[in-house]
Amino acid sequence: SPLPPFLVLQLNRFNVLSSGLGRTEKITCPVHIPRQNLDLSCVTTDNKPVQSYSLCGIIHHTGGIGGGHYTSQVLTDDTWRYFNDTMVTKRDPLTSDQGIPANDSDARSAYVLLYRQNCDLPNT
Repeated sequence: SPLPPFLVLQLNRFNVLSSGLGRTEKITCPVHIPRQNLDLSCVTTDNKPVQSYSLCGIIHHTGGIGGGHYTSQVLTDDTWRYFNDTMVTKRDPLTSDQGIPANDSDARSAYVLLYRQNCDLPNT
């Protein structure tokens, strides 16, 4: 079946430490976040070329289990915008076309990634 035009990827950022005791911890390990050409050919069942995906949004969570704050970065009209409560500023989360490197602070706070399918393959 064809892949969807948008992908929403939620990262597992919470770990249950003790079963039944309700103790959890926040996972802050960094992840590499590809900016372009997210390839999903490994999850398809046929041998046809798969359209790749480009990053178009990130939701961040800062803080801990008991409380925190959500912010987001969204690509609109070819410009990255950072949303923090009522403040909206221009802020490109990516320093290169390769994506967010794992050593970047955004790579530690990313919670949800939104990707849009590229339209660069001809219909086959």
